Amino acid sequence: MPPTNNVVPTTNANDKGGGTTSSSSEAANAQALINPTSQAFEAHYVLQQLKKRPEMEAFYRKYESTLNALISSYTNVERLSKKCEQLNQDILIMATKVKTAQKLVAEDQQQMSLIKKEIEKQWSIYDTAKQKDKEAQAKLDELQEKCNLLQKEIQLGVVNDDRKKLIEQLEETEQKLKKEYDLEQNMKIGLINTVTRLQTQYDDLIKQREQLLSNIQSMSIQITDIEKLTKEEQTERDKAKFELDEAKALLKSKLKDIEEKKMKLEHGEIELQKYEQKQQSKVKKRSNLKSM
Repeated sequence: MPPTNNVVPTTNANDKGGGTTSSSSEAANAQALINPTSQAFEAHYVLQQLKKRPEMEAFYRKYESTLNALISSYTNVERLSKKCEQLNQDILIMATKVKTAQKLVAEDQQQMSLIKKEIEKQWSIYDTAKQKDKEAQAKLDELQEKCNLLQKEIQLGVVNDDRKKLIEQLEETEQKLKKEYDLEQNMKIGLINTVTRLQTQYDDLIKQREQLLSNIQSMSIQITDIEKLTKEEQTERDKAKFELDEAKALLKSKLKDIEEKKMKLEHGEIELQKYEQKQQSKVKKRSNLKSM
């Protein structure tokens, strides 16, 4: 019974001489690929024995090439599978970013609508204040004109007590209107400042929204590119998987051939031993006859 190794031996198909040991990772892959059992290890042992026979070198090289192709196919499948998995993760990450950006765009749009309504409201208040300001200015001009006329009457000495009282009332009303006018002016300034601030916020939101939309477009393009690359990698992986399955089937066939050749070799060795024993027996008999 041949000895059992813990690692399936592999050789380089380019070497012309004795078999060289591959890297530990390739050996491990080979071990996993052929699902080594005692029978498989025995087959490899037999393979090493076949390698020593010059007439079996062509068969050995063909088997060795098949095994290396199997290892290469397995490695490609593993690499492409990991790459496809990474690409799918990238797609999920990008999709999450797009979703977040779209949510921010919606929130910005809502905020922009509120600010726009507030700006319209402030402008409406400003227009109302401006109209009141205009009316107050007209009243002030009218009172000023009346006061000027009364002042002239006082200077001419044609005014009585009622006229003086009226002048005082007009002056008091004028002061009151001036205060209201000043308040309206201050309110107008405050409204303009508020509108300016809101307009700045609105403009900033527009810029932010445009940037988010640009980011969404860029990420969507990236997702499309990644999906295309994933599809290409998937196609390549499927091709590598097909080659791997073919290599497995071929390797299985070669292992079967090895078993058959092993049995033939064992049978041949047994027959050879029998033949040698017969020859030895004949030689012994002849020797005995000569000695008599």
